[in-house]
Amino acid sequence: MDSERSLNEVMAALRRLQATRASCTAIRPVYAKLSAEELAQRARIIDTVVRTRNLLHSLQTRDDELEGTVSAAALRRAEAALRCW
Repeated sequence: MDSERSLNEVMAALRRLQATRASCTAIRPVYAKLSAEELAQRARIIDTVVRTRNLLHSLQTRDDELEGTVSAAALRRAEAALRCW
């Protein structure tokens, strides 16, 4: 039973390797030139990534600013509560 299972696993692994090899042959080499459409698509992707990173950075900066404001307000409330004692 174990040898049959092992054989099935080996055959499945071989089929997977063959499928991987077939898909890798469809991949264009790095040194191949891109078409104008592919260059435009790559430019759009890069632009989207840059805009997203900038937006994330501005959101993180705003969060830091708001957290500082909230902390300062909480500190003022605590100081005011202490003064009332």
